[in-house]
Amino acid sequence: MTATYSTVEALMYQLRSGAHALANINAQRRLSELDDQQLREVMVRLQKFKPEIALAWTPEQVEILVAVRSKLS
Repeated sequence: MTATYSTVEALMYQLRSGAHALANINAQRRLSELDDQQLREVMVRLQKFKPEIALAWTPEQVEILVAVRSKLS
């Protein structure tokens, strides 16, 4: 499944608050809609957050994202 642009952007907005946002049912739904390419792009974007927007995600936090998504599939 390929998520719409607005779904990806809404997920990115939610994830600005950190990995704990993955507990949110809407974040999980959006994450489950991503295809593999979109997931890779989200992973890169999370690690490139600018400090004035949000803290960049650590590799460990990105691993949590991947683990959550794999459980949703």
